Amino acid sequence: MRDSEMIEKLNSLGLNAYEAKSYVALLRLSAGGGYAIAKRAGIPTSKVYEALSMLASKGFIVSDGMKKPSYTPVPPAKVLGDIKEDIAGKIELLVPELEKTSLRRKEMSIQSIKGMRAVYSQFRRLFKRAEKKILMTAWPEDLSELSNELKDAAGRLELIILANGPFELPGAEIFLHRRTDMLKRYIPGRWLLVVSGSGEGIAAFFDNHDHAQCIWTEDPGMYQIFHDHILHDVSLNYVISKLPMKQQPLVEDELFELRKKLSFK
Repeated sequence: MRDSEMIEKLNSLGLNAYEAKSYVALLRLSAGGGYAIAKRAGIPTSKVYEALSMLASKGFIVSDGMKKPSYTPVPPAKVLGDIKEDIAGKIELLVPELEKTSLRRKEMSIQSIKGMRAVYSQFRRLFKRAEKKILMTAWPEDLSELSNELKDAAGRLELIILANGPFELPGAEIFLHRRTDMLKRYIPGRWLLVVSGSGEGIAAFFDNHDHAQCIWTEDPGMYQIFHDHILHDVSLNYVISKLPMKQQPLVEDELFELRKKLSFK
């Protein structure tokens, strides 16, 4: 790194131009008096002693205390480590106080994520952080992709899945969608919705060309929408499964026609 770059970094830590130049020059010299430091730093001699005095007070250099003092730089790791510790301590104290002072509404916690790998990674993070319960609706392809995380979740919390196709997982409560063939008739892809007891929710869509996008949220309103959608799907499938076999196709056909009527497409 060039001297000019180091000086710029030191400026960002609170040293003025003369102080930063003097400290870098003294590091190059190892030790020296004011005149030698000013010459090496390229600053006026009239300015160097004020800069050196400030550097000493800030802990960057030490003086031998003589009438014509010689200065030695404090090792960078020591002085910058002290600064880092001091700043970290101030931040730790300041953040909660600023948050209490702020009158602004907390920003909504929502992210849009694209790409198959990134979307699956977001689901994996949710499963690892989940507590108490997970509700989800998904297709077998995506359940298989996330099988390791689902096995772990089934062993430590309540896991409820509405599967849009055959899927088995010991420890999980699984509801099978009654008519996945019907779903494929009006949706050109797969969706995956999950909410956890930790307050996180994800809604994802995978098209037929392996493109994926999801919305992740901790916002209570969005979370409730995802939560209620999953509950509605599970409840509807459960209720229809309890009807007499002869009535089930009639109800399903009526639902399909109603969907066609209400849809924008």
